[in-house]
Amino acid sequence: MMISKQWRYSGKLIPASLKRVENYPYYRQPIENLFKSQSSISHLNQNNRKEVKNSFYQNPELISHVLVNFAKHIQILEGESLSQLPSLDIAKYSLEMACNLSPDLIEPYLELGYFEYAVCDRAREALEYFNIASEKIAQHPIDKYRRELKQILIGKIKCYIDLNNYDRAREELEKAQTLCPDDSQLEILEYELEEYEYDS
Repeated sequence: MMISKQWRYSGKLIPASLKRVENYPYYRQPIENLFKSQSSISHLNQNNRKEVKNSFYQNPELISHVLVNFAKHIQILEGESLSQLPSLDIAKYSLEMACNLSPDLIEPYLELGYFEYAVCDRAREALEYFNIASEKIAQHPIDKYRRELKQILIGKIKCYIDLNNYDRAREELEKAQTLCPDDSQLEILEYELEEYEYDS
């Protein structure tokens, strides 16, 4: 039996006290688990392991990547009872902390966009995150972030459809099709958009 994501998400805002890394209770556990599973450092003695871990903790970008992956993992977990599952609040906190630690990274904003869209059912808030991610991608060569840009555009299309703004959805779809011609995912999305346009 899969627990509804909505039941696991309380919708609370991240407490101000958690916006400082040292007060954030969730980020150390996934990182500790990462170190336990890394055979590449298992042969190191205690002092060397400590040195590797300390240098890792001093790299905000690496920690942010771990937090994003931790948040993704939480969202796909299934269990027989609610008590067996981490709260989706923790997933959102993890993504927000990743943004705080590494504000130039694109992925945390992209994932927050999909979290707001798919988990919270808040298309307007999701659009804000997708727009931030778009602005950050604009600072880099497109080829470097083609996959991420496609996901951002798909997120925007879905949000505009939910907001009944089919003209903007069509604009974003055309951008995506220029970026990724003959993409099957975009073809399905175009078919869905045409149905909404027809019904309106």
